[in-house]
Amino acid sequence: MDLYDKSPFMGTVDPGVEGAVCKNPARDFKGQRLNTSPWLSAQELVAKEWLIPGDLIEIERHAGIFWLFGGRGGLGQYSHWAVYVGKSNDGQPMVIHRTGDKNEKAKAKIRLGNFYEVAKKCICSINNYHDDRDRIYPPSEIVKRAKSKIGSEGYHLAFSNCEHFSMWCRYGYTHSGQVEATLNSVRGRSS
Repeated sequence: MDLYDKSPFMGTVDPGVEGAVCKNPARDFKGQRLNTSPWLSAQELVAKEWLIPGDLIEIERHAGIFWLFGGRGGLGQYSHWAVYVGKSNDGQPMVIHRTGDKNEKAKAKIRLGNFYEVAKKCICSINNYHDDRDRIYPPSEIVKRAKSKIGSEGYHLAFSNCEHFSMWCRYGYTHSGQVEATLNSVRGRSS
């Protein structure tokens, strides 16, 4: 079975292979091309066999007690991002992500980790949300780019967070939709 036969995204093209398109009609969602998956546990996402090395994974997190009042997308909810890099020799799903001690974020590092341990009990989604509008590196190049940064240190909420890193690996530039949404929200309140 070709790697792209497992893709959950009908019509997703492998940029490294001329004309390679997802061939699994069960993943066709009413004829729409999808670049994101439903929110599932890490175990469910892996069991679906949808993950392709190079996919970006968004992991829902909650900060402190604030999530109790906001629900999904509410106050205190944010996303952690990682790049899926495949399975280890013992079959464990692996990701590369920017992470560190919450008390010393400036010393955060790019690390290789077990997807189940990184996700903890949080829900996750494959989220390649810029695939429709941007150039995408081939899966092997995305993984190579992620691996090349393992051990790199540094963090800045607005300019160098886990989403910035993941976007750079897949698309070649840094961007954080969370930061952009927060800035737009603040601008909207101040006008």
